[in-house]
Amino acid sequence: MLRSQALGFKLLLAGFLLILSGVILVVASSLLGNGSVSTGVIIFVGPIPIIIGTGVNALLAILLAAVFTILCLIVCFLVRRMKWAEW
Repeated sequence: MLRSQALGFKLLLAGFLLILSGVILVVASSLLGNGSVSTGVIIFVGPIPIIIGTGVNALLAILLAAVFTILCLIVCFLVRRMKWAEW
């Protein structure tokens, strides 16, 4: 397995685990009752971002989603650059 493929698999696994832990936290907080849940989502359709948020802290959730999106894009560009360097 190439080094970039191993890194890609690790990033995929890390993303899956982050999403799973987020879902577990949201479900746990809603079952416990008194807490409020805020969500923020950024969906890219080509170059156009669609930003959706709901809840008391929607602005914070949207900002966190934007930061994570930027970090993911940076990681994608770095992995792509590493792949081109090896090729």
